Amino acid sequence: MILFLFLTGCGKKSEAEYKIGVSQCSNDDWRMKMNGELRREALMYDDVEMEILSADDSPQKQVADLRYFIDNDFDIILVSPTEGDSIAPIVKEAMQRGIPVVTYDRGIDNLDVTAHMEVDNYVLGKSAAEYARSILKDNINVIEIEGVRTMTPTKKRHEGFQQTLSSYPNVKVLTSISGNWKESEAAHIVDSLLRIYPHTNLIYAHNDRMAIGASKSAVSMGRL
Repeated sequence: MILFLFLTGCGKKSEAEYKIGVSQCSNDDWRMKMNGELRREALMYDDVEMEILSADDSPQKQVADLRYFIDNDFDIILVSPTEGDSIAPIVKEAMQRGIPVVTYDRGIDNLDVTAHMEVDNYVLGKSAAEYARSILKDNINVIEIEGVRTMTPTKKRHEGFQQTLSSYPNVKVLTSISGNWKESEAAHIVDSLLRIYPHTNLIYAHNDRMAIGASKSAVSMGRL
């Protein structure tokens, strides 16, 4: 009888005291790695239940995901915005209903949330420019492949890169164009731009996926 009670007790899972909803903006390798780390951390707490949903780069889906978290009484929401302006109203609604909202990686302009966590994207752009200068020295002809232009990381990575390069002589930014964070779009763009600007000797991409796409196009054209 004692053994039976012990086994049934071990098999019983107590109801979570805290429900955490995570709204990812997309589903690339880096996000999947982050999701794994979030789940591993949540496993350390018996009273925590975590659910992660991906918006797959769709603001409309992210709004629906956030609505799900609100309607199902999640205690806190973590969100990496697809587009700040598109999801700002429902994020505001969540906070008005007493649900703390933490944004990370990407912010929402003109909206105060419970907390925000983000790297210094201006410094990232600045560091990219300094590295470009260190390997090319002079006569830099650069194509910039930006992320989604309405997003805070894109704005800051662009500003840090452009402002730093502007202090160097013999540097020309040939064009800046959005690849929307996607490998396929960056590959298509670079395939066209390298034909328009054959003297390009540097491509600055705002994320890994676009850099991979740009590299594949450059290789296929014999430029790498």
